[in-house]
Amino acid sequence: MTTPASVVAPPPTPVFGAREVGDDDRARFADDGVICLRGVLDAEAVELLRRAVDDAIERPGPHGYQVANPGDPGFFFTDYNLWQRDERVRRFIEDGPVADVARSLVGSPGLTLYFDNVFVKAAGSRNIVPWHEDAMYMRMNGTVLNFWIALDPVPLDSAVMFKRGSHRRDAPTSLAIHFDQAKTYADPLTRGRVPLEDFGPIDREFDTVCWAAEPGDAVVFTQRTFHSSPPNNAGRIRRAIGFLLLADDVTFDADPGTSDPPFRGEGLVDGGPPQCASFPRLR
Repeated sequence: MTTPASVVAPPPTPVFGAREVGDDDRARFADDGVICLRGVLDAEAVELLRRAVDDAIERPGPHGYQVANPGDPGFFFTDYNLWQRDERVRRFIEDGPVADVARSLVGSPGLTLYFDNVFVKAAGSRNIVPWHEDAMYMRMNGTVLNFWIALDPVPLDSAVMFKRGSHRRDAPTSLAIHFDQAKTYADPLTRGRVPLEDFGPIDREFDTVCWAAEPGDAVVFTQRTFHSSPPNNAGRIRRAIGFLLLADDVTFDADPGTSDPPFRGEGLVDGGPPQCASFPRLR
């Protein structure tokens, strides 16, 4: 993972109960491909999601994955689709502010849930996530958002880093790289994708930005915005949940390769809309 010589922390956007953002925020997001929103969730919603994440650690889903054991410094856990097995999360994403704020941010008439994704790092975890774009792994084309919500305080030196504006580069999507850099994917998505031979030009062209976060803050970014995650340098656990959301311009990609996560939905056709039982319309 590239370590930037300097990191910019742009001003965040205060939300605190609002369900839409202003025109300036929409324009900034369109330019930057990433934005920090303060106070999207209140304390009650944060606690609800914390309990759901803790339960997932104890009882992972079929795609849950962990390194080491809970409480160990090396513990790093990820899981998917809590909404499908936890009524609390299902009600939250259906009725809570996330879908409305996201729809406002991109000006989409509707919004569809692709999946949710949990990330947990123990205090002192040295696990890193290398620079990548989410589009490497996903079979959706168009405006795909990752609505990443902090459930614990995240200091600046433990925050996810982004390459501001990298979503606007005129380049094909990169082939998937494995987060464990000693491994490769046996059957990745390949349609329209090219190997990422050298991250250096992207690193030099685009500023690195990140934000310290408090519980309930969100960082929203597009599937083509390059980002990476450093070790957890904080003295406490770092829990977060991301909701992957699809604007109305998104179409399904039936590339025969395997996406990560390997979700294909039901009855979808190549180039068609993505809505199905597994990918429900929220608005």
